[in-house]
Amino acid sequence: MSTKLPPPAPPSCLMRLYSSKPGQKGGTLIAEDVHDLAAHEQRLLDPDGYRPPRCEHCGHDRLHAHDHRLRMPRDQPRGSSILIRRYACASAACAACWQVLPAFLARHLQRAWETIELAAFSDASTAAAAASPPIPASTTRRYRSRLASCASALRAAFAAVGAGVDAVLSRLGEAVTRAEFCRAIALAGFLDPTRRLASLASYLHRLVPGLRLM
Repeated sequence: MSTKLPPPAPPSCLMRLYSSKPGQKGGTLIAEDVHDLAAHEQRLLDPDGYRPPRCEHCGHDRLHAHDHRLRMPRDQPRGSSILIRRYACASAACAACWQVLPAFLARHLQRAWETIELAAFSDASTAAAAASPPIPASTTRRYRSRLASCASALRAAFAAVGAGVDAVLSRLGEAVTRAEFCRAIALAGFLDPTRRLASLASYLHRLVPGLRLM
C-alpha cells in the first residue's frame, strides 16, 4: 500500500506575517468585492470609495487620504499602471497607513490573480497561449511549486472559522497541498469557483492579516 508523502514546506515568504516586522502598524486591506479593473476605476471616482470605516490597528473611526501608489502588473498593457489608494489613521498616537488593494490584484506578485490562476491550473501550453504577455516557464513553475507546498498554515487559519469548515478539514487530512486545499474549499462553497485563488487569498488575509497564499 502506497503512502502519500507530505508536501514540502512553503518558502519562508509565505509564512511571514505583519506581526514579524518590528513597529509595523499599517499594511494592506483587500476590497473583496472589486473583481476587475473596471470596478476598481469606478470605485476610484468616489473619494470615499475605498476609505476604510476604521483603523484596523487602533480602531479609530477616521482615516485621512494619505497618498497613492502605482502598481504595474505585467499582464496589463505596456506602460499602464493601476492606482492604489492609501489612507492614514487620524489618531496621532497611531498614524498607521493602509493601502486598499482590489481583490483582483495579488499581494507581492507581479500579475493579476486571473493570470496566475490560468498559469497555475491550466495546461502549460494553454496558459502560455492565453496570457499576454506570455508567462515565462520559470514563473509558471514557481507558481505551481508554491501551490504544491504544505497547506498547514491555511488549515490553521480556516480552523477558526468553525461551522461548515471542520468537515472539509477533516476530509483533507494533514498531507494536503495548497492547491488541494483551494479546490476543496471552493467545492465546499466557501470561495467563488470562478476566482478560486483571488477568493482564497482575500479570505486568508481577512482571517490572518498578512498570511499569503502564494
